[in-house]
Amino acid sequence: MKLSRLLILIIACLLALVFAGALAIVVNNSRDYLAEQMRSHAQDTATSLGLSLSSTMQNSNTAMMNSMADVIFDSGYYQEVVIRDISGKLLVSRVHAPQPMEVPEWFATFFVLQASRGHSLVMSGWKQLATVEVASHPGHAYRELWRVSRQAVWWIMGIGAASFILIFVVLRAALAPLEAMESLALGISNRRFGVLKKMPWARELRRVAQALNTMSLTVERMLGEQTSLAERLHIKAYVDGVTGLANGRDFRERLDHLLNAPEEFSSGALLFVHLDQLQAFNDASGHGAGNSLMQRVADRLAEICQTCAASLLARMNGAEFAILVPDMEANEAKEMGGRVVTALEGIGLADEMPLAVYVGIALYRPNEGVSALLSKADRALHAARRSSNSRWQLQEDAPWDESVAVSRNHWKSGIEAALRNGNIALQFQPVQGCKDKRELYREALVRIATKDGEIQPAGAFLPTVVKLGLAVQLDKLVVSRAMECLSKDQCAGRLAINLFASSILNEEFVEWLYERLAADINLSMRLVFEVPEAELSYRFDELRTAMQHLRQTGAQFAIDRFGHSATVLGHLRNLPVDFIKIDGSYIRKINQNDDKQFFVQAVAGIAHGVGMQVIAEHVETAEELATLQALGVDGVQGYFIGKPQA
Repeated sequence: MKLSRLLILIIACLLALVFAGALAIVVNNSRDYLAEQMRSHAQDTATSLGLSLSSTMQNSNTAMMNSMADVIFDSGYYQEVVIRDISGKLLVSRVHAPQPMEVPEWFATFFVLQASRGHSLVMSGWKQLATVEVASHPGHAYRELWRVSRQAVWWIMGIGAASFILIFVVLRAALAPLEAMESLALGISNRRFGVLKKMPWARELRRVAQALNTMSLTVERMLGEQTSLAERLHIKAYVDGVTGLANGRDFRERLDHLLNAPEEFSSGALLFVHLDQLQAFNDASGHGAGNSLMQRVADRLAEICQTCAASLLARMNGAEFAILVPDMEANEAKEMGGRVVTALEGIGLADEMPLAVYVGIALYRPNEGVSALLSKADRALHAARRSSNSRWQLQEDAPWDESVAVSRNHWKSGIEAALRNGNIALQFQPVQGCKDKRELYREALVRIATKDGEIQPAGAFLPTVVKLGLAVQLDKLVVSRAMECLSKDQCAGRLAINLFASSILNEEFVEWLYERLAADINLSMRLVFEVPEAELSYRFDELRTAMQHLRQTGAQFAIDRFGHSATVLGHLRNLPVDFIKIDGSYIRKINQNDDKQFFVQAVAGIAHGVGMQVIAEHVETAEELATLQALGVDGVQGYFIGKPQA
């Protein structure tokens, strides 16, 4: 209950008690006054009648005695008039028959007025002649008490209502800033920082409001400074200062991670792009022109990479760029090599010194190491530079082993059949607390079996799913299967589901998912949806809107593979997410890398400041786990923690 309502309720109860007490006092005092009046009235009348009857009884004038008794009795103020001689013989008796009260029965029952009796003697000198007894009629007193009570009720109700309205207005004016203060406090906890512009006039509330404003600005500044520092150091360590692309260090670490993560990368091509005579260009045109040239090269390569989902572009050194494209076959790689050469042809013409462009291409084979793949691409690049026929070369390799790699046509028919028949399988990998080892949730990993029954990891077929435009269909099937597992208690606790960026940006899918979740709130509260970081830099507002809509059902969200876009750090406080999952490239061998440790610790500090939990992916060794525990990470996931199981 709101404080203002609680105070108003308490004050209303107190006012009701006070006015009820005041009414009771008024009515009881009026009743006592009327009872005393009846007693006094009856006694005075009895005394007066006794004096008046003295001469009448001496003369034995019975008619006059009756007349005098009738005069008093007929006034209606007396219930009974009785005259007896000194021996007790009844001389005159006048009694009103019982009549209905002119007041409510409950009133007469609750406020009892007894008929008061007055007594006197009729004297002749010192001789007693008779006794007179007069009883007042309570009906008049009841009517008067009822009239007074009603007036008191109306007056007290009027005064009470006026008092309540006045108190309500004053309290509302005094406590109105509390709503704004509450909103500000909740905003701080929900990563929205603001200030109260209108200060309360109550001194204590004004001081609290000033403290809230100071805290909001301080927390915002601290988070901003921490985020800015983390972004600068991340850029310095992992971003090329001229082009804004990933640098060679970042590329090698991510390549090392991807080649050891079949869930994310199982096939693809690596392209080395080399600009010849760059040093001569710099000597002739200056380093400023050289940097401008590198920026133009990076822009053109980025345009080409936009057509390749999940591709990775980096500047390895001064004149060399690298492109890693998942799920790319030889023919596509050759076509892309030609496109790169064409796009960069004559790149230096504007500076009157065109540079030659060479491309070396290597195809990744399963279980191939980083050094072997880099060496293949390097040999292909040297071959292209020596060739007189083509400026790009593909390093030929042994043909694919069909038992290891599946052709795209095979995958196309297999995926379409699996989606059509609902023939997918889920395996579950635990995410556990970093220190207490309790299970935070399990991640559902989708699997598809080949015709020979071999289970293939997601990295082997998901790129093909995207190219075939089947992402939304697959996500619907996975969500339905996961919710079925939860409803049948096949999976205890919470369950995480990976969603394609194209799905969460699809309005039809979002509405479909919202309806499914809203139909069972208890089940939806056990779901965590993981969204890849890559799209946050480009379609932030759309993703945030979709997340906010779905969170109304109680579902939670996580950012998956976090860390490769420095700008996303600044968006953390505005994201409606509950978990940050740091990409495995930052976790692999983190115990041996100070820069990785600083980055993870900075992300954990920022995330904790805005109420998010941080999870490290691909934890493979005890040393990595120990380092992550020291860095304040909340949860861990990887083969060292637990392998995916059905």
